[in-house]
Amino acid sequence: MAFKIPLVGTKSLSKGYFEGLPNFAWSDVKDKDEIGKGSFGSVMKGNYIPSGKVVVVKRFFGEGDSQLRNIAKEAKMLKSLCHPNITQFIGVCSKPLAIKTAYVALLVLSVRELALVAHPRNLQQIGLSAQTVSFRTA
Repeated sequence: MAFKIPLVGTKSLSKGYFEGLPNFAWSDVKDKDEIGKGSFGSVMKGNYIPSGKVVVVKRFFGEGDSQLRNIAKEAKMLKSLCHPNITQFIGVCSKPLAIKTAYVALLVLSVRELALVAHPRNLQQIGLSAQTVSFRTA
């Protein structure tokens, strides 16, 4: 007597979740340096070889169905946003699960450095006046 073993579907878990989103190959990002890590994944800065640009890649731990759904939701939300204070979404990667965004360098100044930069004479050199620049203290 022969037993029939049911075949289990082997389609990729990410198939369908990332439809309509630009994608990238993990191997196209070189010189990855971890700049942060959390319970859901790690964030790395690297060089995207096809464009020659510095990018940020958010790599996620795990591949469950709810994880894929959440990553796809985040990617679609990031894709729809266009604001100077939000990094630009570039694409998703399914192996390993990752989202790629534009790299934005932040300049952090001490109060003394800020005072030097904001001095009226220095502001005039870059075409600004003290009236057009406002600073908020925490």
